[in-house]
This record gives sequence, C-alpha cells and structure tokens, in this order.
Amino acid sequence: RYGFPPLPDFQNAEAALLAATVDEMTERVFDLIADLSPEALDYLPEGGNNTIGMLVLHMVAAEAFWIARVSQTPLPDAIKPHVVGGMQDASGQMPRLQKTAAELLTAARAVRLASRVCNIHSFLRSTVNSMS
Repeated sequence: RYGFPPLPDFQNAEAALLAATVDEMTERVFDLIADLSPEALDYLPEGGNNTIGMLVLHMVAAEAFWIARVSQTPLPDAIKPHVVGGMQDASGQMPRLQKTAAELLTAARAVRLASRVCNIHSFLRSTVNSMS
C-alpha cells in the first residue's frame, strides 16, 4: 500500500515521484484519522494551538487554495464549504471544529477531486516539462 510509484505521463521522473509522494502522504493521513472520534479530533492539549481536526482541515484548505493558485483557476464553489474555516483567523489561530472523521475525509476527498477537475497534474507536467 505505501509505495511511491511515479505518476504516469511525467517527462521529468523527479516531478513524477514528488507528485506520487504528495498523493501517498495524503492517503496516509486519511488512514490515520479514519477511526478517530470527534472528541479525539477536537482535543486541544494544554499549551497546544491546534487539534488534529484543525490541522487536517488546514491541510485540506491549503491544498484547495494552492490548487486554485497554481492552476490559475478560481476555487470551485463546490469545495468552498469544505475548506472555509481551515485557514487561520485574524489572531493566527485555526477555528475549533466538531466534525467526524468521515466529514473531514469527505472534505479532503472533495479537494482531491477538485485537483483532478482543475487538472493540476497536467498543469504541473507541462510546467515541469517545459523547464526540462
């Protein structure tokens, strides 16, 4: 399961391996949180700034915003509800949330689907290939 076969259609082997690594690391995070309770996802340790749920939502939000930025396409409206709240507020804190692991994984998978809709891998392939 945890292999890093390079993604197909990349002329640059290093870029193909890096894209595969990002995909695999995301799947590992999904596997690690799948069985956590809402209480575990929302637990804030003393002196801590973020819960597991906050960090997963931040990862999802950051991916969505980077997909939009790199592909030079607007953030799809369909995933905005999944990522709002995943970014820091004015005080630099991420908001507390009470979501189930399934809800977080739904948000994350919506962003992964959006990356395919935005065709981010094709954009990266053409960018990296033109630099080779």
